[in-house]
Amino acid sequence: MSCKIFYIFLVYYNIFSVHSKPGEKFERILYGEIARIEDFPYFAGLVNCGAAIISDRHLITAAHCFDDASIRLYIRYAYVGGETKKNSQVVKYKNVIIHPGYVTYGGVPFNDVAIIELAAPLRFSNKVQPLRLPEQMGNRKTSMVFVGRGIDETGEESKEIKSMNVEGLTVKECISLIPPYYRKYFQQYLDILAKMNICAKRPGNRPGMCNGDSGSPLVEDGELVGLASFGGADCSTNRLGFYTNVAYHIEWIKLVTGL
Repeated sequence: MSCKIFYIFLVYYNIFSVHSKPGEKFERILYGEIARIEDFPYFAGLVNCGAAIISDRHLITAAHCFDDASIRLYIRYAYVGGETKKNSQVVKYKNVIIHPGYVTYGGVPFNDVAIIELAAPLRFSNKVQPLRLPEQMGNRKTSMVFVGRGIDETGEESKEIKSMNVEGLTVKECISLIPPYYRKYFQQYLDILAKMNICAKRPGNRPGMCNGDSGSPLVEDGELVGLASFGGADCSTNRLGFYTNVAYHIEWIKLVTGL
């Protein structure tokens, strides 16, 4: 994943970041484990984000990955079936469907989800497989896995897919970990954030996902539960990650995909 960063969490909260510009380097999954595509065959890479395969004709990702009009209009391909872009299959897509309720308030994204329609069906193999969609809501408290590909702790773009284990928190718990000065701002969105998002962090407060991992999948027991949406701009100190709650949007996802 190159140059797209996590959506700004809060314009006034300087530790959260805005989109990157072409050529800028940012950290992504820090200290993650190098993974085999056979272990995460649902992972897909975009030019600027991550995504997940949910059928032979559909990928799912974060809506903010297409805020850049040039990407939305002119770059129409994704990478599947490989640990690196070089050994991946390049697939074209014909359409991007942004959630009709996607909007930001004060930099906080809501309904941050999009469906990518592929130009031709994927051929499934041990390296290309769809990820199961969730059937019910609920706060995720068990161990989950996040997978992505991008610049790592060395400051260079990782050629391999990397994964990390995370543990779920309630959004209320996450907000309680934000510095008090900014906490009041987040609290006014607590109810809707708690429905639309999942919050997670790495055990031991280790740094984790950050810039460039937008749209990448959060998985629990083989089920897609979240899409990376926003997090701290300073990846070396970032401890929390907010993910679009896929279950909250499942009816819309099924409507536009026919799944």
